[in-house]
Amino acid sequence: MSNNLEKDKVINEVLSRVYSSNAIPELEYNRILERLEQIRIKIYAMLKEEFKSVTELIDKDDVILAGSVARRTALRGVSDCDIFIRFPSELNKEDLREIVLKTAVKIFGRNLIKERYAEHPYVEVYLDEFTLNIVPIYKVSPPNWRSAADRSYFHMLYLSNRLNDKLRREIIIAKSFIKGIGCYGAEVSVKGFSGYLIELLILAYKSFINLIKDTSRWRLPKIIDLEGYYRDKSHSYVRRLFPDKQLIVIDPVDKMRNVASALSNRKLAQFISASKFFLANPSINYFYPFSESHKESYYSNIDLNDIASRYAIITLIISHREQVEDILHGQLERLARKIYRQLRAAGFNVFKYDVYSNYQNISTIFYMLDAYKIALNYVDKGPPIYVPEERLVEFIKKHISDIVWLGDDYRWYLVRKRRYTDAKELIKNLINAKMIGLPKDIQPENILVVHINELLKLDKIYPEHFKLIVRWLSRFIKGEEFWRVFI
Repeated sequence: MSNNLEKDKVINEVLSRVYSSNAIPELEYNRILERLEQIRIKIYAMLKEEFKSVTELIDKDDVILAGSVARRTALRGVSDCDIFIRFPSELNKEDLREIVLKTAVKIFGRNLIKERYAEHPYVEVYLDEFTLNIVPIYKVSPPNWRSAADRSYFHMLYLSNRLNDKLRREIIIAKSFIKGIGCYGAEVSVKGFSGYLIELLILAYKSFINLIKDTSRWRLPKIIDLEGYYRDKSHSYVRRLFPDKQLIVIDPVDKMRNVASALSNRKLAQFISASKFFLANPSINYFYPFSESHKESYYSNIDLNDIASRYAIITLIISHREQVEDILHGQLERLARKIYRQLRAAGFNVFKYDVYSNYQNISTIFYMLDAYKIALNYVDKGPPIYVPEERLVEFIKKHISDIVWLGDDYRWYLVRKRRYTDAKELIKNLINAKMIGLPKDIQPENILVVHINELLKLDKIYPEHFKLIVRWLSRFIKGEEFWRVFI
């Protein structure tokens, strides 16, 4: 009993320190929100002045401060801010792009903005103290969405009516934990927890500690339905709606949407594991990502000669122009998955693979195998003896020149010859013959395929990227480091 009391005392002390260091002070919030309000009014005035014909149905309430800063649930140092503009639904996405881009250029100048594209275009504005996203959405009512972003307005309304200071405190702590263990962010390159998902989890559990205590006992799939849209206790209908997801959090403003849809199984497993570790050994370290200097030291401490002698790793080094992060990462993952499937189909045993990129000019895909080369011949199963005679005769005729025999399990077997015995050769052929689709604007000549021992020679070919590639290789081999310092 005393051990539990001591552990609770440690946890409360940790959570208190986390909140005091990661919460944005009220004065700073007020200053940021005041500046955002000035920008909001300026955007509205510019829209009315420059685009009268298409914005006559827009009023001031259709230009909205949104996101975690507006809800006062942002982490210190995570200073992305959102302004949503609700446009009439008859406009197409190209109209939205043109209006928002021109408005941003007129207010901020071309040098401070960058055009982005998620489901539809939006603009990032790089200001001195924060990054501002100006996002066009459609002025629709649930559930008549024209784009995924249309729900954001109703998310803001839903949370604004339910959050209080206590819940905001718990949200800050939960976000700190999830960020600290490397699971914060729903973008394609992370596949983690969105800010909105974390806020809903705290609404459901009332506190961070309640959340991770329950998380440590989760049996998947886990279903959370705040509004009670689905009354079936077995949740059979919900599981049919979202058959491939292990965490299902029903969106309170759209019962047909899973807020956790972007969350990967690996990040969910990481969160559950970290919850167990924290409860067993509470420490403030879980709430703070390793510093860049620590990461540099941790991931740079790698001996390529030692790695080359111990592991079979094939690296694809891909040169490209600067691209949008979410789009390029998705393309690279699809390419990596296609090659993985072809390797497996050819008989290679692939332990794991992963994708890394700086999204500016260089990306890598790593494959760890049990061996670079495999045997020329392999044993394949034929039909059992119980099949109809015509099928058995057909099998024997087809393989009359092969080595065929009956096994003790009443099944026919035969020896087959592989087309590829070298994994690197297979990958190069897949790429050069364009047997698999490559990311847009990337040609076969932009991709170099090498073994780890060949990577040692590339510091002269890629002098400005060599250290980065080796660092990515270290991350690939060492994996997620969040748990290592606590064991």
